[in-house]
Amino acid sequence: MEVTNCDIIIKEDKNNILKILLDEFDNINEKTKVYFCLDKNKDEFTIIEKLIYDIVVYHFKRLKLDINDDSYHIECWTHYRSCNGYNLHIDVDEPEYKNNNMLYLPFLTTLTYFNDIPNPTMITGVTDENFSNDVYLNSDIYLTFPKMLKHISFEGNKYFHGAVNIFNDVDIINKRYILGMNLWKRPLAYVEKYNFNLYKNSRYSFKNVFLINKDYEIFDFDEKKKTKEIKVNKLLLECILMDNSVDTTVLNYEKNDFIRSLNIDIENFKKNFIGLIDKSELEVYDVFKIVYEEDSNKSDCL
Repeated sequence: MEVTNCDIIIKEDKNNILKILLDEFDNINEKTKVYFCLDKNKDEFTIIEKLIYDIVVYHFKRLKLDINDDSYHIECWTHYRSCNGYNLHIDVDEPEYKNNNMLYLPFLTTLTYFNDIPNPTMITGVTDENFSNDVYLNSDIYLTFPKMLKHISFEGNKYFHGAVNIFNDVDIINKRYILGMNLWKRPLAYVEKYNFNLYKNSRYSFKNVFLINKDYEIFDFDEKKKTKEIKVNKLLLECILMDNSVDTTVLNYEKNDFIRSLNIDIENFKKNFIGLIDKSELEVYDVFKIVYEEDSNKSDCL
């Protein structure tokens, strides 16, 4: 499992560009999840389109893919995401499944954070296949904490992931601002291209919007690799997926459910792992990786 992590750098006129970017992000959001698709063949973009396009270029170069290949499509969503949920999922084309019972998967998932918040994205090593075959224990767990313009990518089509509130911060459970993207090798039939119909704020819709040539360099990507590895000596996923007090599963997993969701025992997770991460470390490390090691003397499940 690979989780890439980088900071997005605004190369010039940082304060003004960031203000425009956040203004556009907020007006798309309006505290509601919004889906759209990037039209990468346009010559000019708004700032948020330009950010999305540059993210795609960054990953296509990294993966040695052709950005001009029209068979690739970019699905985007923005929202103020609750981070108090316990649901882990893999990414699929939900409208296609609902409407046509067809299961399609993206080849890459990315998240870009728009604020600092101590409630992480959890990315597990659990796949649909190894869970179905009951061989998911001893899997690694990655925790990445949101920071302004921090960007991560991973195989969201393969590994169960989701937002969790491990520090139990009740005041910020609905303040996790993200731009999410899935990259596809197929068209998306039920997602409209980015346009001003997305804006619910009519005053914003008629503003003079700053447009920029798509090839003009504004954003850069500074890859980060400062990972804290936390070794534990107990079955990690058992601690999350099992209620040890009664030794029964707390999974809610439906094989035919397009969400393919796992409802984790977050209280048990907090009880067993919260002591392994101090909030002060969030400024030092980019990613926390919890790994199973047979001989470790840390963190038996309670």
